[in-house]
Amino acid sequence: MQRTLAVAGAIIAPMLLAPAVHAGPVVFYQQTFESEAVENLPEWTGFVFIANNDYLTRFMGPSAQKSTTLTVPIPAGLRDTGTPGGGDDGGGGGGDTSIVFSIEFDLFIIDSWGYSEVDPGNDHFRVGVDGVNAFDEIFSNTIGIQTFRAPDERGSYAYSTNYEESIYRDVKIVFTPSEGQNSVTFDFFADTTQPWQDESYGIDNVRVGYEVVPAPGPLAMLGIGGVALCRRRRRS
Repeated sequence: MQRTLAVAGAIIAPMLLAPAVHAGPVVFYQQTFESEAVENLPEWTGFVFIANNDYLTRFMGPSAQKSTTLTVPIPAGLRDTGTPGGGDDGGGGGGDTSIVFSIEFDLFIIDSWGYSEVDPGNDHFRVGVDGVNAFDEIFSNTIGIQTFRAPDERGSYAYSTNYEESIYRDVKIVFTPSEGQNSVTFDFFADTTQPWQDESYGIDNVRVGYEVVPAPGPLAMLGIGGVALCRRRRRS
């Protein structure tokens, strides 16, 4: 009986510790590029070009070996949460919740991206957040070795019939701005071994937002206590 209680407690505790189900990120910036001209996108700087493709539709790119930067203001209510990247539930509970920021986008890896153990080397796609490298993965359309997950779609969608393109939906990068920070900057860059005519990338459906994640509540602590109590009984 004591062993049964211990197993039951071990099952219940992780369920209680799990965050509450929520509807997903609250988006405070998004861009699909479907109807905007470059001159109407002042938040995008550096190499800024919008392509129009029959399958990929309008997207930011193609680009390689040049940095494209997105600067997004952080809403004032999120800047003044009291702790970096965190806040409370508005009921005086202090650390009852935390705020998790993220950027999500669709990534298009176009043409002859490849992996090589010798020169000229590998093809990387990188994203920096406020000057810090937050995403750095090797991609390949020619050899099946890469560091990122498998693509959601694969086919000849873009410019060369010699290569298939890879589409990655909802690529997500989590970040934590400093307390009181007014804006966040994202730098997109393809470190490829060939120029953009042979290897390039595009991004689309960009969303920047946040999620309020609850901390473990009293029931979770009760679950932990139950596990500890069961273990104590088992030892005795």
